[in-house]
Amino acid sequence: MALPVESNGGFSVTKVGLPRLGEVVRSGVEGMLQLNLGSFNDNVKREWDQLREFDVLFLVTIDMSQAMTEAEANSGEEKIKVNDEDDLTFARRYGITAVRGCEIIDVRDDQGNEVNPPGNLPSKARGNRRSIRVSLDPAQYHFDEKSKRNRARGLKVYEEINLVVRRGAKENNFKSVLETIRDLMKGE
Repeated sequence: MALPVESNGGFSVTKVGLPRLGEVVRSGVEGMLQLNLGSFNDNVKREWDQLREFDVLFLVTIDMSQAMTEAEANSGEEKIKVNDEDDLTFARRYGITAVRGCEIIDVRDDQGNEVNPPGNLPSKARGNRRSIRVSLDPAQYHFDEKSKRNRARGLKVYEEINLVVRRGAKENNFKSVLETIRDLMKGE
């Protein structure tokens, strides 16, 4: 499920930690995501109000001026039907210029009340706006900050984010499954 990010200040990087001693990658990067659920029905609001700490979201930048036209997409010599998952031109066809992952720290409603606090019963969110504090990948942030290939865009990629995508609750346990497998392999 995906939602548009508010156009003015919908996503911003709020905290960038210094690198730890002997490291070059930042110790942590946090951001704030602003969503407005006012134009959506109750089912969509309920779905987004189920977000909780440690859930993973994807922040996407779509620029339709970069998208392939229908003529460019159909210019191949032979048209073979390929699933979107296997299509290497998918991002270019739809104008996707950047995807960044993040992990939720907390979700707040209009009045600043935390929605779904850890260890408590889910609370009823008030209003239509949600402020979601997220933790970004410090290695990706460092890459964006230092990469010669991204020098033209640099950290501007975070200002251009205009879509947030979430996985369903059942599929959103991927990170915890990987951590459990890693811990089992280590023998902990």
